[in-house]
Amino acid sequence: PDMLLECNTVAMYAFFSSWRAKMDEFKAASIKPSEDLSPPLAITQSVSRLNDIVSTLDNSLIVDSSSESQIHAVIEVILTPLQQLCTTMAKSLPVLEQNIFLANCVDALRAPLVPYAFASSRVQSLVEQADGYIDSYTQLA
Repeated sequence: PDMLLECNTVAMYAFFSSWRAKMDEFKAASIKPSEDLSPPLAITQSVSRLNDIVSTLDNSLIVDSSSESQIHAVIEVILTPLQQLCTTMAKSLPVLEQNIFLANCVDALRAPLVPYAFASSRVQSLVEQADGYIDSYTQLA
């Protein structure tokens, strides 16, 4: 059991480090929002990876309190920098377009999590954020 725990710890550290490096690359690339205000390729590719990771975790783990906290940590390590990247990209847009772009990004981040009960609270949070951007857009339009 100690060996498995140690392997898991090393694997999680490697994953988190690798993901952080990828997000740093995206930030350094100064990615701009697309003209149609859809999430850029960096976001859609990351969301696809998130979908693969969450599906793999769901299929390979018995979801108990300890594995669920690990799943939540993985989701946060992926989502938080992606949301920050979207927010940074949105700053280059006019205010009205910022809300559309951010709602689109948040919806893209939400989509792969919807099928999983263990992600329901994060899905709800993302829905509320997207609704907030849509409300802001409606008030400004």
